[in-house]
Amino acid sequence: MTGFLLSDGLRIMRAQKSLLIRRAHMVACVSLLAALALSGAVLLNSQARAADAPKADANATTPPVAGTAVAIDGSHVVVDGRRFKLFGIDAPDVDQTCDDAKGKAYPCGLDARAALAALVAGNEVACKPVGPNQFDEMLARCMAGTVDLARAEIDAGWAIADRTRSLDYADPELAARAAKRGLWQGRFVPPVDWRAGERVAPPRQFQRTVP
Repeated sequence: MTGFLLSDGLRIMRAQKSLLIRRAHMVACVSLLAALALSGAVLLNSQARAADAPKADANATTPPVAGTAVAIDGSHVVVDGRRFKLFGIDAPDVDQTCDDAKGKAYPCGLDARAALAALVAGNEVACKPVGPNQFDEMLARCMAGTVDLARAEIDAGWAIADRTRSLDYADPELAARAAKRGLWQGRFVPPVDWRAGERVAPPRQFQRTVP
């Protein structure tokens, strides 16, 4: 009888030991899977950052393009053979017309280009690329000496702030609007709408800016 009891006890102990070993294996497997999942997430995140980093680094390390500039319109210049759109603003194309304070049409697109041409005339212009827009135009911050060309066009009233990209020029635009400089002397179709085919300027009291 005693022999049977000892045998049963050994079997129970062996079963308990086997159960403990299986549980230990399960815990180890779960820990391993969790570690692999975490490693995978870290790897994916690192790869995503690495994919974005070259673009950001390319823009950050690209040297400015400097040289004599030619104004194409109120927001585009060609410097050293490269065409740039001034970052943070938009201006009328050369074919756009606007209404002056008396409601008479005038070539505001040509006036906007003339203002930019006067800013770059006789000056070396340096443009720092920012990146392309949705039309694959290279956006850039351009300076003629210490003069920010985009800000100067905004101050003169011949450009409007592109708030979809930057709020840098929102306050200067409001100042130009209050002073009724340039485009703000009368009514005009926002340049983006003009390019889409709109030709009827809103009433002055409802004259809007780029959202």
